[in-house]
Amino acid sequence: MASLGCRIGRVLPRINRVTRGSLIAIPRPIAVKVNQTNVRCLVTTPTTNIQAQVIQEEDKVEPELATKSAAEENLDRLLYKLDNEMRRFGRVHPAELDYIINTVKRSRFITSTQAQLLLKACGKSLVEETKEQRTKRVEVMIPLVKSYLKLDVSHYNIILKIHLENENLVNGSEFLAEMEEGGVIPNRVTFQHLIGMYCLEGNITGATTILEHMKEEEMAINENVFHSLLMGHCINRDKESVMETLQVMENSGLLPGAETYTVILTSMAKARDWESVEEFLVEAVNKDVQLDAGDYFKVIIALCENGMAEQAKGLVPRVPKKTGYFQEMRTALPQLILAGNVDLAFSIFYEFKIPSSEGQSVMNANHGIFLARPLANSGISPEICAEYLAGMVEKGYTEILTLYISECLEKGYVQRIRALGKDLKEKIGTESFSKFDTRFIRRQMNNKTNEEVQGVLESMRELGLRVDTGGVSRDLISRNLDLDSQLPGNLIHQLKREVPMISYTQLNNNIIAELLNRADPRYLKACVGFMLNSKIDQVIPGFWNRALVHSYRRSNSLDDFISILFVSKTKLKENALEMSTLYNALLQLTHEELVTVLDEIISCKLGIPKDVANNLAESFKDQDIKGKLETAVLDFESDYWTPEQEQSFLESRKNKLKRAMKNAGYSNPVNESRMYTGYFDIPSDLEEMIKIKNILAKRNTFNPKLADKMIQAFAENDKVELALTELAEAQAREEAFFLNPVTGNNLIQSIIRSNDLEKAVKVFHEDTKDTFYSTYTEIMTAYAKKGEHEKVLELLETKTEKKLIKSSIDNLRQLINHYVEAGDVENLNNLINKIQETREDSRKYKLFLFGPLVKVHLVRDDVAGAVSAFEQICNKHKCLPAKMDLTKRLVQDENVDDLQKIIDFSIQVIGEEKSLYDLTQVFLQQGRRAQAKKMLETPGLMYNHKSMTNIMETFVTNKELDCLEDLVRLTKNLFGCDRDYMYLTWVKAVSKNAQKVNDIWLQIQEEGHAPSMQLKTEIARALQAGQLQIPFVTTDLNLEGERTVKSSSTTAKETSKPAVKKIRVETIPVSPEVPATPVSKAMQANDIDELIQLLKVETNADVLRSGLDHLLQQDKLTEVGELIKNHKFKNVRGPLTGLLIRMFSTNKDSALTYVNEIPVETRKTLKTDQILRDIFLKSGDIETYFQFANLPQRISYKKISNLFQNETLKKKVEVMASEGSAPARALLGRFCSGSGDKEGLVKYWSQDTREDRLEVARDFIVDIDSLEKLRWAYAALNNDSSVLRIACNQCLSVNRENTKEILDFAVKCGLSLENINTKSLKIVSEMKDFHLREDAKRIVEERGREEK
Repeated sequence: MASLGCRIGRVLPRINRVTRGSLIAIPRPIAVKVNQTNVRCLVTTPTTNIQAQVIQEEDKVEPELATKSAAEENLDRLLYKLDNEMRRFGRVHPAELDYIINTVKRSRFITSTQAQLLLKACGKSLVEETKEQRTKRVEVMIPLVKSYLKLDVSHYNIILKIHLENENLVNGSEFLAEMEEGGVIPNRVTFQHLIGMYCLEGNITGATTILEHMKEEEMAINENVFHSLLMGHCINRDKESVMETLQVMENSGLLPGAETYTVILTSMAKARDWESVEEFLVEAVNKDVQLDAGDYFKVIIALCENGMAEQAKGLVPRVPKKTGYFQEMRTALPQLILAGNVDLAFSIFYEFKIPSSEGQSVMNANHGIFLARPLANSGISPEICAEYLAGMVEKGYTEILTLYISECLEKGYVQRIRALGKDLKEKIGTESFSKFDTRFIRRQMNNKTNEEVQGVLESMRELGLRVDTGGVSRDLISRNLDLDSQLPGNLIHQLKREVPMISYTQLNNNIIAELLNRADPRYLKACVGFMLNSKIDQVIPGFWNRALVHSYRRSNSLDDFISILFVSKTKLKENALEMSTLYNALLQLTHEELVTVLDEIISCKLGIPKDVANNLAESFKDQDIKGKLETAVLDFESDYWTPEQEQSFLESRKNKLKRAMKNAGYSNPVNESRMYTGYFDIPSDLEEMIKIKNILAKRNTFNPKLADKMIQAFAENDKVELALTELAEAQAREEAFFLNPVTGNNLIQSIIRSNDLEKAVKVFHEDTKDTFYSTYTEIMTAYAKKGEHEKVLELLETKTEKKLIKSSIDNLRQLINHYVEAGDVENLNNLINKIQETREDSRKYKLFLFGPLVKVHLVRDDVAGAVSAFEQICNKHKCLPAKMDLTKRLVQDENVDDLQKIIDFSIQVIGEEKSLYDLTQVFLQQGRRAQAKKMLETPGLMYNHKSMTNIMETFVTNKELDCLEDLVRLTKNLFGCDRDYMYLTWVKAVSKNAQKVNDIWLQIQEEGHAPSMQLKTEIARALQAGQLQIPFVTTDLNLEGERTVKSSSTTAKETSKPAVKKIRVETIPVSPEVPATPVSKAMQANDIDELIQLLKVETNADVLRSGLDHLLQQDKLTEVGELIKNHKFKNVRGPLTGLLIRMFSTNKDSALTYVNEIPVETRKTLKTDQILRDIFLKSGDIETYFQFANLPQRISYKKISNLFQNETLKKKVEVMASEGSAPARALLGRFCSGSGDKEGLVKYWSQDTREDRLEVARDFIVDIDSLEKLRWAYAALNNDSSVLRIACNQCLSVNRENTKEILDFAVKCGLSLENINTKSLKIVSEMKDFHLREDAKRIVEERGREEK
């Protein structure tokens, strides 16, 4: 057992420590009653977030019900679906998982249970990804989850489990150390998975060590452990041990079944032991073990993954095709394709026959769609993939094309798309493509550059698919349009240059539509400028005539409206139909607007087509308008507009626009010739840098800083050739151009990764001036890895005149460690000798240089060689190289003789006391507590503060907190020991573990040590942070930076008292006695007739209101109604509201009739519409509410939420929305916005077809009170500019302290400061670090002048 204990310490040095028992208080049992109305949440949210009633047996405390946030609700829904799919099908769709992960990142929130589900989804459930891809997901997922919550043992167990499923080996010791660092104690499941991890690589020794430990800790051994051991034995091809393990299972009452044999068969397949696979298949049949389709497919996949595809084919006929076969096949085939066995996968697929049904054609189209992503992501050649896809299309399985192309577009697999297009054209022609849906292509372009968009369009053209280039142009314009940096005309030319497949006609008309749709004065003027100054061959008014009217209505700019009308008219002379479409915009104007526009049209002699004039006359039926229309028709048909007249009018409109732009303070973007002059900050984005370089190149200007940054960016992205090209260009422009040290290091590192070491040396010597010595070491290490050891020595000897930064010999550590890790004794000795020859400072670094000469023997497992090297160096140089490493190994091997030699040498060099301290450290690190105790009990040994500090710092740095604990305990009787310092170091090291700190406090008391104030303060802070009671008075301590006033006991007493709520009492001033009025006298006498007569002529609003209130109390509703009709005082709204509530309670129709009889002006003054809406909502009369209002008023989310607590009412609104009610959709959209329901918000937003999207945004967007919510709303509605504008201003109105951050985000997304409220602009105009401060100041000043 002694040797076993040694082995445990070596294989898993922290097992004993992390499982050490501790005193843990166990609370009373708690009974939990769960509200069953939302059982779904049990799957995805912790019990703290379930509406539950917690009843403690004695206290019977009922805490408040917990409520879930919108983010949690959203994750609940997504993860509930994910969990269902994993349970039902054993699969997870990668796109769904990506969406959930992005949701977590956006919301910055995840619960413990949700994290478990997300981690679990990264394992074998991701059947459409390889094990390597899944492992990368896990590596990204773990830090993400850790950033939001503290992992517990269940999380760590799931992490181990998915590593096992992905066959990714994990170092057991490091994993346990990480758990320990997180304060997490491993349990039985952890050790079971670790056994599986060792068995995965066939390490039965490591697995047995853990198994022995589990037995010692009396941990149960279950079937999973046996399966892991079986896997390990199979991988080692140890059939005898397999049979023995099976026998032990049977003797333990665990009868091997299908799962056991599946483990054996898949493990034998991994070991490429086909003979054993066949043998155990026969044994399974003989023992009547029934393997199902899933079991066989697991074996087939394992065979294919390990190069045994031919043997796998032989198993396919054995697969039972019973119920559930398709789902098992659906899970297995992607893995077969990813393993490179596409022939076998499609052979199995084609053998499966689709059951006949009524929807046969639809099923045929969708059949096999799940093979698309694996095909796209496999290592199979594009031509072979195309061949199989063409075969599926020929069979009618057409939907796979959409998903395959989509995946290729997303991943940039252009060659696959081209190969597919070529194959399809040859086999089925191009006619079949007309039925394919290409709308998905636009979605794939959202995150692509303009050049990448062109590549996609070209690929689609080669494929024979027609793409909505008009829609693509709208998307490109929307995301690229920025009046602060580029004129619309320049943007059009840029897009045409970068995406030539889009026509100028589409670009021109779409940018007109986009500028008009922004409904902003500045954008309207930009549109006018674009149309007046650009050569537009063809205008299509149908794209934008509605937006033209809306923009005019918002800006009230008649000049801009007329200019656009004029330019468009000149382009449409030969197209009567489009001309009518243009002028039909006038039909959208109101009577007043039309009169104004007609007068200006007549004044400018633009005219109106006769058919449009007839429609206008029919619509408005006004003699004055009819007369104006007749004049306009004559102008339109006249010969007034000669080319000279058109040119003259065009110039006049340009001049008018210039004056308007100047008066409004609008300025065009800075011309490229004036950009980037003098000093300017270099952006970090490579594309931006290239753009700046091109601008400077047009001026024949060279910026060395920009060139250096570009080289650095290329190097960081491993674009070596581009980096070297840029370097050559820079040197050609400036002979004295050298890379700065950081850039030089990055470039050389990149060149090393490309395996061109000669080029790396050349760049180091010729293209850098001052550089890091570590960069040179990287080059030498790369040569060493290639085995070119003479080159390493040559480089080490090479002299250089350049200044080497941080040239300490310590920078050679990487090179030296390479030889040590390789166990290369000869070349390591040559290297050390060469360093001593070439470096004058080598004498100062004896231990640094000579330690590796000992360690290299330990790496080779040559302990005798290590001891011999130690002796030689110690005798020659009087130092102790790698003494601690060598001592640890000798202790592990229990090599007493050599250990004594090392101790003797140590005593000779550093003395007995330090040698004893070093040996104590080693014994503690190796778990030899008894031997460490003997060292510390050596007679005459005294406390050495420096030695003790070094040991404790080592333990803390290495997270060996159990060693630290043992050291503090064992030094209790050491003479002169500074116990306060020892305890203080221990407390600081475990400060995050409040329970442990509490135990330390008890030990301090047991020892009888009087703690210092500093020690007590650290203990108190740790207990306070862990929410444990501080068991001592803290009045003299400084906690949280402030001196506490009372002890914890005093505070507890005080806080137990009920809080007294302070009530502010306002003193009502006593007014002098007011003389009685005739109205008050009539009220006192209750003379109703007299009161009514007096109120008819009353001019005092307060008196009138009191009189009306009196009449309402007397139920004189008719009289109150008549009196209100004849008065316009605002403060009679109270009596009016009371009157209408009573009238609605008896007869709704009569109440509405009464309201309609009130004069229009009086209704506006009294705001009767608002009163009615409030009454309808409060009464739940939603139908009348929607009938009364074309759209619901923008009521608060709180009101809507209260309204929708009535589930019946909410369902009624949902039905109305589904039937086409715009008010119902807007109300539901507003509710979804406030509750964070993205799916609902998108649904109702897309159903609202109003042209004015800004108005729609005002109706939908609500409760945006943080930057996170602003980001959410903007992203949810596809980065809509109207949503950004409304949401941003909402956010600014309630979040003044974060004004700059909110505006930075909004401006970055394209929102103009012109659309920001004045108060927010005033705030940022005073901020020196706001980059648009001057613009904000200008806008504020202009608005101030306009107000004056």
